[in-house]
Amino acid sequence: MPLVETLREAPCKITLDASRVERMDATGLEGLLVIAKTQRDRKDNFSLENPSEGFQSDLTFFGVDPAHLKGPQA
Repeated sequence: MPLVETLREAPCKITLDASRVERMDATGLEGLLVIAKTQRDRKDNFSLENPSEGFQSDLTFFGVDPAHLKGPQA
């Protein structure tokens, strides 16, 4: 079952450790944004921890504010 469908079935807390992310392409970013939006819409927790320089650089390149990825905190 695709991840987003799994997320829609039951509440859950997601923490992404981005410390080892070296590069992120548009497809990876799209998936991340879908998960963050799904969590936000469900009022579930989503947090981003330890973003690497490459991860932060790619977010900046795509014009995404890391604060946009956060969901409600439990």
